[in-house]
Amino acid sequence: MPKGPIDISFLGDRELEKKLRKLGDPRTQASAARSALRDGAKVVLGESQRLVPVRTGRLKESLKVRAFSAGSRKKRGEFGREVRTGTREELGIAPDDPGYYPAAVEFGHGNVPPRSYLRAAAQNVKTEALATVRSALWRRIQQEARR
Repeated sequence: MPKGPIDISFLGDRELEKKLRKLGDPRTQASAARSALRDGAKVVLGESQRLVPVRTGRLKESLKVRAFSAGSRKKRGEFGREVRTGTREELGIAPDDPGYYPAAVEFGHGNVPPRSYLRAAAQNVKTEALATVRSALWRRIQQEARR
């Protein structure tokens, strides 16, 4: 549950902020924001899947949009969406294996250079993802206003 009004100042749209606050109920505001953030994260997901190096396809298939709202973030009332790789189990990595190859691909290791697919995707589609969040939030606000 958010602690007070939802902060969407990163979108740089004061009118949108005002309309979101007019929804009143913080739960309704949060629901609209979560939905819009999910839509924006899906843009990054698509680009991540396009950029990820493919050998077996497991890493590409494991990429998902997931919520983050645990630990200290939850206590502060923060929430959002992010693109994440699969778990060790989903990727077929043995529990006793100390390596986690998605990190090795993203950041490189030893003499192997990084092949960034998450950071590069976020950078490549940042403008498009923010525009998607903005338009999805407008749509949700309009839907809620009609109720």
